[in-house]
Amino acid sequence: TTRPKKRIFRLTRAQIDQTTQTLLPTYYTTSITATMARDPLQTNYEYADIININSSNFTPLANWIAAIADRVRLSPTAVINCTAQNNSLTCLQTQARAFLIKAFRGDISEANITRFTTFFTTSFTSEGINNATADLVDVVLSSPQYLFRYEIQTDANAVLTAPELLQSLTYTLADAPAEKVRLSSAAAAAARSAAQLKPTIRASSAPAEARAKLAAFF
Repeated sequence: TTRPKKRIFRLTRAQIDQTTQTLLPTYYTTSITATMARDPLQTNYEYADIININSSNFTPLANWIAAIADRVRLSPTAVINCTAQNNSLTCLQTQARAFLIKAFRGDISEANITRFTTFFTTSFTSEGINNATADLVDVVLSSPQYLFRYEIQTDANAVLTAPELLQSLTYTLADAPAEKVRLSSAAAAAARSAAQLKPTIRASSAPAEARAKLAAFF
């Protein structure tokens, strides 16, 4: 056996849609397909060998993200809601952490969680909860860690790390993050064991989106 090829995938428009709708259902109103040009196809199928962020799709994508952030700014409680705790630092950090893990599908280091959380709490101090939450959403949705998924990190047995393996399964089968198929990014390690791999595949194959994708493929 040999180690698998290291790969980075930009999420397709369908995947961006499902990922954002799952992460921010209250604020998702318009499909990215309404503003962002179609990506190049490979043999008439939606996956190209390489799709990326370029001059033709950057501005439509950025505007779409900004519109979501503006809706968050008006009412941020569906993302961060620490009203009952008087926006205590502990509550803000805890909820920001949960949001980040879900947004990055579990594939985020503690150092980056700290970096994003510090950005959010610092912004809260100077800008208030509405602007701070909107800025966090804007930065997260614009991040390469959100718009791309990775098959890079492996263990000694050449198996992808838990978050990357889970993403590989759910996006390959359903074009969606774990939460869309009733799995959890925060509990990604469950997908690594042989006992859990088949249930994970079954869960990823069950939604209507997965059936539609399979039918389209054939």
